[in-house]
Amino acid sequence: MTTKKSQPSEKDILTRIDQSEKETIDMVKKYAKSLRDQAKKDKMEFKKGDLSTENMAKLFGEITEYKNPNETLTVVNSYNSDLSFIYRLRILGETSIWISNFNTKILRQISFEDNNIKTLHEISADIFDMSNSSNNDIFLSMRDTCEVKMLMKSGKIKSVFSVSTGLLPRAIHVTKDNRILLGVTDRGHMYKTGDDSFRKIMVYGMDGKQKQSFGDEILTFPYRITTNTNRDIVVIDVIADDSGRIINLGQDGNLKWIYQGHPSMNSQRPFDPRDIVTTPKGLVIVADCISHGIHVLSEEGTLITCKNMKEQGVVFPYSLDIDNKGLIWVGCDTFKGKADAKIHNIEIS
Repeated sequence: MTTKKSQPSEKDILTRIDQSEKETIDMVKKYAKSLRDQAKKDKMEFKKGDLSTENMAKLFGEITEYKNPNETLTVVNSYNSDLSFIYRLRILGETSIWISNFNTKILRQISFEDNNIKTLHEISADIFDMSNSSNNDIFLSMRDTCEVKMLMKSGKIKSVFSVSTGLLPRAIHVTKDNRILLGVTDRGHMYKTGDDSFRKIMVYGMDGKQKQSFGDEILTFPYRITTNTNRDIVVIDVIADDSGRIINLGQDGNLKWIYQGHPSMNSQRPFDPRDIVTTPKGLVIVADCISHGIHVLSEEGTLITCKNMKEQGVVFPYSLDIDNKGLIWVGCDTFKGKADAKIHNIEIS
């Protein structure tokens, strides 16, 4: 005779469900604890380290050298000025150039007639850097003020906007899409940085509103700045007296490459970059002042050629610009105080 098993009551069923849920919850908690314990063991700690160029090279690799024997640098014209050196040089259209000399605190508009320099306009201005916009308004960073100013076509200078009090806009570059890039520093020592130092690239709109900032962990003194055809940001970072490097950043500030000179040019003298321009083909042209040199790099930071230009009369190249014909304009220093600094045209072929 078969005995029929009794069915569990509703109370028994709920009790079993509660017990099952409790066991599941306990199992999940135990597993979560084991994951946390393992994560603590595997946790990576990031500590402030040495961002020296040597360590950066270990992290990101060395610049590959490629010399193109067909690339030549040839002086095609030279002009004598009555200044001791051409600190900044900016081409304005096809008829004139603005140059500056901070020793005499002047800003001068010049033109060229029969291989002679003619002064068109001269004003008193103690500028640090200048860059012209697509419509040839010239934006200025001043030597000892937090203001960014504009040199108007009338020859007058007006204030555009200011960075925070206590900071100084140094390098300045206006992009083709009318962004203003500034190399900004605190008022402390140029090359000695610490936890309280402020060394950044700051990006502004024409309305003076800040859009981006980056570069504070790698920059020492952002001295000059430009952009390339791929919109990369190329910076001269001065790290000591008469010594610097070229830092190439992506649009968001990510480091792409660093160039620190070449032994053929800089084994006896340090790499001393004083100005930088880019060509429509994306070449990066650097004036290496102490070595009388011009370095030509590819967009990727590969050395194409570097040359001591002293044999062609180019000594202490200090300022650069490029005209619509692709000629590189070079303003020079004398380092003697003598008022005969030269301006040269160099052709890259």
